[in-house]
Amino acid sequence: MKLLINLNYEKTKKYDISITQFGDGSVTLTKDNMQSAVYFYTLYVDGKKIASKRLMVD
Repeated sequence: MKLLINLNYEKTKKYDISITQFGDGSVTLTKDNMQSAVYFYTLYVDGKKIASKRLMVD
């Protein structure tokens, strides 16, 4: 699984999500290296777009 985060439409960071059990996975983000802004992320599983969401960093 991959999580793509679009940083203000400028850069895309890719995170591999490690799966510990079938159907379980996580990624931890810290706002230490993120500016206050609205970010958009998309979750892809096996190359298929599953969901896109908005993330607000304050």
